[in-house]
Amino acid sequence: MIFFPQQQLTKRLLSSKGIYLALSLFYVACLLTWLATGLSQSVSQAASSIWSSQHKAAAFGWLFQNAEATALVWLHLLLLDLLQARHVFLDALDHAIPAAHSIILCFMVGPLGLMSHFATRALVERRRQQLHPAQSTKTA
Repeated sequence: MIFFPQQQLTKRLLSSKGIYLALSLFYVACLLTWLATGLSQSVSQAASSIWSSQHKAAAFGWLFQNAEATALVWLHLLLLDLLQARHVFLDALDHAIPAAHSIILCFMVGPLGLMSHFATRALVERRRQQLHPAQSTKTA
């Protein structure tokens, strides 16, 4: 996605919804497995602590002492980052916009990657209009 954006394999993998379905099913399988082994009790205790406490950050910290909860949240964030990076990648291909920097940001700090892409797209489109005012740019 970052290094070989024009390769057919990259485009095919990221255009397919299969990989996201597979990862989502893995997430659900982990969730169900861990709920059956006691994660629901930890989440329930943390939730009641969060709602009844003024020390909400400490209650979240307590939840993340559970390895399964931490792994589940990590997997959740990876999936969100991947979906954001996919959106940036496909939009950048559609509009011929550089996106490697935004994709890297998506994987590190997801929302900043999206913001970076939107800013890059706006700047590139503005520059294209300045260079070719008679041509209209493709809009989403």
